[in-house]
Amino acid sequence: MDKRLFVSHTLVEFTAAFFDCEKIEALGFTANMNLPAVADGRVVSTLNLLGRTGDYTPEVVAAAMAWQPALTLAFLKLQLEDIASATLHSGIRTPQNAGILEG
Repeated sequence: MDKRLFVSHTLVEFTAAFFDCEKIEALGFTANMNLPAVADGRVVSTLNLLGRTGDYTPEVVAAAMAWQPALTLAFLKLQLEDIASATLHSGIRTPQNAGILEG
């Protein structure tokens, strides 16, 4: 697993990154950002975000990178608590859960 941030900014980049891009695009998403949580030189987890083309500007990416140490600590805490995996939901309204898209 690569230890670097991955961002797809365009629909072409997005579709190249996801085998199920048609399903994801049908939900209204056309861009993504994967922020790795790196500790002791290894990736312990990732925060994977979906958005729309143009969402992940250089300013947004820089802000996400500033949070990377806190993200890493959160995932290490989950590992210490023997939680094999976790899905954290922020409550952000997506096109799907906002009722914009049918589904």
